[in-house]
Amino acid sequence: MFAHLNCHSNYSFLAGANSIRDLVDAVNHIQCPALALTDTNGLYGAVEFNRIAKNTGIHPILGVELTSQTLPSTPVKPKVDNLKFIKGTEHCTVNHDQPITQRAIILAKNITGFGEICRAITARHLNSQFSLVKQLITLSDNVILICPNLDLLNQVTQERGGQNIYAELAHFPDRKILQFARDKNLPVVATNRVFFCQPEDREVHLLLSAIRTKKTIYSIPPKEAISKEGWMKSPKNMIQLFKNIPDAISNTLKIAEQCDVALPVGKINFPPFTPPEGETHSSYLGKLARIGIAQIYPNPIPIKVVRRLRYELKIIHDLKFSPYFLIVWDIVREARARGIETVGRGSAANSLVCHALKITEVNPIHHNLYFERFLNSERTDYPDIDVDFPSDKRDEILNYVFKKYGREYVALISSHIHFRGRSAIREVGKAIGVSTKEIDRLTGPLPHSIVISQINEIRQIVPECRNLPLEDEPYRSMIAQAQRIEGFPRHISVHCGGIVISPFVITDLIPLQRTSKGFIVTQYDMYPVEDMGLLKIDLLAQKGLAVLADTLAAIKEKNGER
Repeated sequence: MFAHLNCHSNYSFLAGANSIRDLVDAVNHIQCPALALTDTNGLYGAVEFNRIAKNTGIHPILGVELTSQTLPSTPVKPKVDNLKFIKGTEHCTVNHDQPITQRAIILAKNITGFGEICRAITARHLNSQFSLVKQLITLSDNVILICPNLDLLNQVTQERGGQNIYAELAHFPDRKILQFARDKNLPVVATNRVFFCQPEDREVHLLLSAIRTKKTIYSIPPKEAISKEGWMKSPKNMIQLFKNIPDAISNTLKIAEQCDVALPVGKINFPPFTPPEGETHSSYLGKLARIGIAQIYPNPIPIKVVRRLRYELKIIHDLKFSPYFLIVWDIVREARARGIETVGRGSAANSLVCHALKITEVNPIHHNLYFERFLNSERTDYPDIDVDFPSDKRDEILNYVFKKYGREYVALISSHIHFRGRSAIREVGKAIGVSTKEIDRLTGPLPHSIVISQINEIRQIVPECRNLPLEDEPYRSMIAQAQRIEGFPRHISVHCGGIVISPFVITDLIPLQRTSKGFIVTQYDMYPVEDMGLLKIDLLAQKGLAVLADTLAAIKEKNGER
């Protein structure tokens, strides 16, 4: 048997041609026992892959393909065959200083190795002086390294030995790599560097590559596209391809057996919040809530309020959510102490405890709001408390959170930006060489929320779309190709308000990277962050609240009071 150990999903942004579900289904179809997800410089889909693979009966192997550009250590001679038919190259010179891309696969053997991968990816994205060689040298025996680059293999093995290092034979039995491995006594492993499930899916890969490089599918630089052999070949095909190197096949299963990462999915991980001496989290929360209630209601406090408060506190205590409420209360308390306007919103307004802690302004007793809409005994995930701050003051509150809990324990959460109907059609049009005028003619009348599969129905409903010639070229091709990438992740951005606060160093479980605007964010979006049991809080910047705060300040300055 055989296991694919170098596979890329569409989380290898603008390169991988299939979703994680597609990859797992393809592996299940060809009856491979295990699959490694090794997206380029990222673990964006790791949690989703772990869940889907296990539910399908496939053993998931979590890893990454880490890349880096570097100058060649030895001069590269020009290949005359590539130049002799090009007019004007008789006197050309070759730039020996042109960077080359080095790459290596890192697979986690256990949760400790997974943390090493997270930190390596973070260094790759945040360290301007990142060196792939130096990073690989520091890796422990909790990971397995697979590499096709002779220069990289030579440097790493000289520094740390050959333990848990394999020479990669990708697509075919490379004689140079094989000879190097035999000379250095390194094991070899066969991969197919999969970027698409079936040979015909390479069309999607080329389309994405054209979008990534801002070229057309007819002018993609050869080095920017994957070989047509990079599809999910069956074990039978791979065994035949490497029939003279049987250890390259058997080593795939040997590696798969060593890799078993138990992600802490579903486990609640509260950051530390230290209550006053002699208090537990639950007792302190109850004390604060009763103080707040006493300020809201004059004596005697209505019996239904007392019963409601006891009921809510019991549910919160039973679900072990007391630290969460205290953390949010502390953030709101700090904002008020600094004179920053703040208000909680959403289903938290159904909670009397939130109202007593001054997180929300709405009295749920007065408005007959049901606590169960916010939290109930059947719920195991975090309740959702959204807190608004003036847009010009949110950064001040964020700095407080980072300072209180430590910058290694707090991070902004990313948002994964996906291709939607109109954007997919526009990008496909550019990639296949359609003029901007023709692209605008098709996409201009379309609703922004369009789903491509419903475009014919839209044409019947929306008057501006009724005369669109969807059956004519190039529109038919644009729509057909766009539908293949609709919903694919394109890049990451920063979530509008989400932050994660962790009881351990964030990069033990989540890689970080910088967005195009310079924000450092988690590679996971909000859903995997919550799946991993980490505390997500929405601290939102509200322009309207900033206007109100400025207005109240101006009134106070003029009249002496608000």
